[in-house]
Amino acid sequence: MSTPSDCTHAGGVVVRSSPQGPRFLIVRSLKHAEHWVLPKGHIEPGETPEVAAVREVREEAGVEARLERFLGASEYLLRGELCRTAFWRMRWLTDVPQEESRELAWLPLDEALARLSFADARDLVARAAE
Repeated sequence: MSTPSDCTHAGGVVVRSSPQGPRFLIVRSLKHAEHWVLPKGHIEPGETPEVAAVREVREEAGVEARLERFLGASEYLLRGELCRTAFWRMRWLTDVPQEESRELAWLPLDEALARLSFADARDLVARAAE
């Protein structure tokens, strides 16, 4: 499994408490509107993966969150280039103005797992629920 230091991208599985139990944040893909994904993006030059994960969640979902623990990394090809994305379990702190206009959803575990488009994202959310 990749470690955060060898990743090109970073993101988060954001968890929010509710009276009905934990809710997990997912966002609709901008490029492929039929896909629901986890918020993530490029690690900028000079930025740590941890800082990038917090920034990407804020930019893509309009959520300020605190890192809780490293969940692992996913690997995929993007335009022929291998991308390694480090993911952390994050705790929701507050909503902030969203920089990207994305549809988002706060869902219970079973609904989040059903709606997410990719198996690696489902695995990360299941790991975050442990």
